[in-house]
Amino acid sequence: RRNVCFEIELSDLRTESRRAVFEKNDARAFNVTWITNDIAAFLLESPLADAPAGPIGMPGYHTELWQLNVRTGQAKRIAEVGAGVEYSHQIIRLQGGSIGFVKVERVNAGKDDGNALFVYVAATGETRELARLAGRRITGARASPDSHWIGFVASETTLGEVWVVTADGASRRVVAGPVAANTPI
Repeated sequence: RRNVCFEIELSDLRTESRRAVFEKNDARAFNVTWITNDIAAFLLESPLADAPAGPIGMPGYHTELWQLNVRTGQAKRIAEVGAGVEYSHQIIRLQGGSIGFVKVERVNAGKDDGNALFVYVAATGETRELARLAGRRITGARASPDSHWIGFVASETTLGEVWVVTADGASRRVVAGPVAANTPI
């Protein structure tokens, strides 16, 4: 992936013209999602400087959550969500211009510890922790249709439990389990 330029372009279907609004060398973006009509959020993965190769010879990477105003081209890094791990990062779109994301804060014996769920409120720029489950890995997070709840699987090993947390973090509880660690919600 080194020496590759990632670019986000906007296309005008009326004139068939395109213009670049964001570019970064040695990176790849994924999980692009709209927060508002003008603001998109995406995850950007890029190599760690001087990182040793991982178990299959690939260099270590870090993943960041970014926000992009597509009208002005102004981009802003919101948060580091993981470094040097193979975690399936995702963005959870919520109503009112908020997004949720799981943050990987450390790696133990080559395994990530994606145990903290956060929400980012684009209108205020605030990032808040919604849930932290020590010793567990959060996967499969999804918002309810009304965006009032986020459901996810929290697992210690191959089995876990389905949890829900309110979008403001005020309430959380287990609703099912045991389930397989990567059960989709």
